[in-house]
Amino acid sequence: MKLHTTPNGKTVRIFANDLDAKALEQIERIAELPSIVGDLALMADAHAGSGVPIGTVFGTEGLVVPDVISGDIGCGMILMKTSLRASEITPAIASKILARVNDTACKLLHDRESTAMPAFTDASEPVVALNAARASRQLGTLGGGNHFCELQKDSEGNLWVMVHSGSRGLGQAVNGHYRAKAEELCARLGASYPKGFAFLPVDSDEGRGYLAEQAFCLRYAEANRELIRQACERAIGDVVGPYDVTFVVQTHHNFLSMECWDGRDVYVHRKGAVAAPKGAYVTIPGSMESKSFLCRGTGSALSHASVSHGAGRKKSRGAMLPKVHVKDENGEVLRDKGGYARVDKEATERAKKQAADVMLREMTDKGITLVTHDPAGVLDERGHGYKDVEAVIAAQHELLEVVTELVPIGVVKAPT
Repeated sequence: MKLHTTPNGKTVRIFANDLDAKALEQIERIAELPSIVGDLALMADAHAGSGVPIGTVFGTEGLVVPDVISGDIGCGMILMKTSLRASEITPAIASKILARVNDTACKLLHDRESTAMPAFTDASEPVVALNAARASRQLGTLGGGNHFCELQKDSEGNLWVMVHSGSRGLGQAVNGHYRAKAEELCARLGASYPKGFAFLPVDSDEGRGYLAEQAFCLRYAEANRELIRQACERAIGDVVGPYDVTFVVQTHHNFLSMECWDGRDVYVHRKGAVAAPKGAYVTIPGSMESKSFLCRGTGSALSHASVSHGAGRKKSRGAMLPKVHVKDENGEVLRDKGGYARVDKEATERAKKQAADVMLREMTDKGITLVTHDPAGVLDERGHGYKDVEAVIAAQHELLEVVTELVPIGVVKAPT
């Protein structure tokens, strides 16, 4: 762990060994928020995000900041262990199982029927009510980006299933509404705040509204993951026959929670970080080509009882995608009026197709079956786009203890 002092005198506890300069700039801006209690922390997988570093943890008293949590409220993991042996799941069987999961969890909105939403009231969750019809059709779906469903095996040869998903479009709607409310309220109060991070007093109508709707999004995200887990459970049973589920654990990594710190009610903001009280199970995924880990938290005060939410990105999504530029007869890249390099769209699509073929071949060679509607659409999720998850685990040895290492044998991903 390293300590960093921000320009306004706040201390940041940094567990990442290779933190990028932009992430440091972002956490220094976050540190300018009023009412921060104690130190801030950056987890071992921390890297620059959209305004706020992924892997950020800090507490505030009397106010909350919607855009720190941002739109994927309640994003997290569910992990289940089965009584099956991974050796029973050949690539052909894995493909059949995952194809069923893909058809269930990666359907488009117009292909889906509504699913019963967790209980809510129009009075306390107006944004949820307004978006309920769409949200009910998204329940039980993965979403794109880094969300996934994996078949995994442990060192003893047991079969596990891991799912990563969140509150889908509902969280985006809630965040967008309360971001605007926070900006309006801060302007009305004449309150200053770091650009992009307007806040809501928790004793305001807007603050109470955000806390209620954020709490709903957490319940929604849990229900969403549970439905996907059940779809996986059914798919495995349909293909291989009866078996038992022997262990299930859920964790969030984008959320607010009210916790008591030295007798004070503190609103803990965790963006890309998992709460890890002493003895609590936490799941830390790597990438679709690398290990994941089931761990227990130590409840360390150094990180506000938090751990990393994964391996963390090493390369941006854009940097992971092949791009062919238009050149003149001298080999110079042509640029448009804005100075941007012109892209040869057809050649770029061919390059993506070729890269996807290489990806599928290499994953097959590693014993990993990938099922997706569009392989080129998940190129940005390749393993070399992420940090070394084993190094990330080692960097937070004070914060957790490893229970089980899990190796992927099959993956479902929706294209970005």
